[in-house]
Amino acid sequence: MGVLNITPDSFYANSRLSSVEETLEIAAEMVDNGADWLDIGGESTRPGAKTIDSDEEIARIIPVVRAIRKKYPSIGISIDTRWADVAEAALDEGADMINDVSALSDPRMIEVIKSRNCPICIMHMKGVPENMQDNPEYSDVVEE
Repeated sequence: MGVLNITPDSFYANSRLSSVEETLEIAAEMVDNGADWLDIGGESTRPGAKTIDSDEEIARIIPVVRAIRKKYPSIGISIDTRWADVAEAALDEGADMINDVSALSDPRMIEVIKSRNCPICIMHMKGVPENMQDNPEYSDVVEE
């Protein structure tokens, strides 16, 4: 899986992509090196990152999803998002899977996943990126 961060503030500076053309170049390298899946994210979830709204995230990722789907019709496309609206828009444009780093914190996300019958990767984040490191302690990591 190759990871494409369509964000100006991702944790790893060298992974920040800002245009469809640049993203397609990096995607081509990933596919040439054996990637079967491309994971596309439009919101940085690094510790301390500012939250963006779903409209901004959609504006960042949808042109990329369209371009990748056109160039690579059979590659798996995963969307890294916390928002059901973003997931829905990406699935409408040909994404195959959702990678939700907030473990279904958007109450509509499960409805979108069920209605589309698509795979989902669920991860955990304490709080939101802006405050996830404020008190990273757990008394029962499974329960929390």
